[in-house]
Amino acid sequence: MTSFCIQISGSTHHFADAERIAGLLQQAKFEWKETIEDADIVIFNPCSIPEPAASLFLGKMREIKQKHPYKIIIIAGCLPQTPIEELKGFTVLSSGQIHHMVEAVEEALHNNIITLLGIEEAPLLTLPKVRRNPFLEIIPLTRGCATACTFCQIKETPAMLSSYPVSEIVALAGKALTEGVKEFWLTSQDTLGYGLDKGTSLPVLLKELTSLPGTFKIRLSRGNPVHLQKIKAELFPLLSHDKMFRFLHLPLQSGSNRILQSIPNRSTVEEFSRYVDEVRLSVPLITIATNIIVGFPGETEEDHWQTLTLLRTLSPDEAAFSRFHGLLPKSGKGKSKLPPAETVVRRLKVLNDIFTNISTLQNERWRGWQGEIIVEEKISETQWLGRNGSYKPVTVESNYNLGDILTVKITKAGTAGLWGEIVK
Repeated sequence: MTSFCIQISGSTHHFADAERIAGLLQQAKFEWKETIEDADIVIFNPCSIPEPAASLFLGKMREIKQKHPYKIIIIAGCLPQTPIEELKGFTVLSSGQIHHMVEAVEEALHNNIITLLGIEEAPLLTLPKVRRNPFLEIIPLTRGCATACTFCQIKETPAMLSSYPVSEIVALAGKALTEGVKEFWLTSQDTLGYGLDKGTSLPVLLKELTSLPGTFKIRLSRGNPVHLQKIKAELFPLLSHDKMFRFLHLPLQSGSNRILQSIPNRSTVEEFSRYVDEVRLSVPLITIATNIIVGFPGETEEDHWQTLTLLRTLSPDEAAFSRFHGLLPKSGKGKSKLPPAETVVRRLKVLNDIFTNISTLQNERWRGWQGEIIVEEKISETQWLGRNGSYKPVTVESNYNLGDILTVKITKAGTAGLWGEIVK
């Protein structure tokens, strides 16, 4: 039996696609393998941003080609939509074409290279899937997004949002609950923009999902804060619902309004700060996650200082930092040079150092807290990772099962997370 493995990097959206790719191939009688060495076909599903993710993927692909020249390599996801010369000569599918994966694999087995990058139709939510975690359901809310950010490399197709209907998402969640799922991740390139193309909104969807019977939790993936002005009055109270993780991922990108003006449809620094203040007031103990990009074209020391200042002021619980790796404008307004590489490295280090202190202080607030966590990952033979209601990672020791709900007391806090003991 012809076998395959899937190599994933990127957002939860990529994990959702990978589960559906595995489901389609298993349905077509291909055998799923965990490792590259055991598989005949290697399917990559990488992200194109941040830049290190793309670079790591290309390096790994070169290594596999050299070590296993006989293996068939197929590339899916958003990376095939970027102008990368090294992808030529491979079968590639954009994330909007994964429902054609069986066809692509069969053609590749006959030495036919195909390219599927269209956005004419979205894959069905009801595609077969193989869950990596049997208690976790990852549900894509949309395909595409409503904006074309300057730091995004996907310029071959215009920004286009296609939201799945509320009824289809709710039906999928209901089916998952009958199969024992206890946790949902709602994922998208922009969850807060859900429904803009359908005359609905994220709060409308969440009200339907939280009305489903059963014990479960819902986590939202990142969303553009620019949409909050229209939906915050309904969204913020919903984040306190006992079926919602108190978690909100709002990419900041930069603390300089001058830089933010070059990014389509972004909130100003003042608006972003106000949204964070309002949601923290509305939802006590909410976890705020963000992203910051360093080295935008024309970014000055003053711009960088403003970003540092805002990071200290907002003190998010989670933050990811990356360097700008978008496409520079060829001419006209906005044409600027990138800061020197050594300057960008220094700025990234300063941001990381500051956030290390912020993260430690934020986690220290949880010392002594007592409550429930959901076990969602095995770390080692004796350690398991769970999440509390604010989606804070809590490590516990002993022997448990995925999906177990435990009552713990936080006894230790560090930069990376929390440690707890079971309360009997």
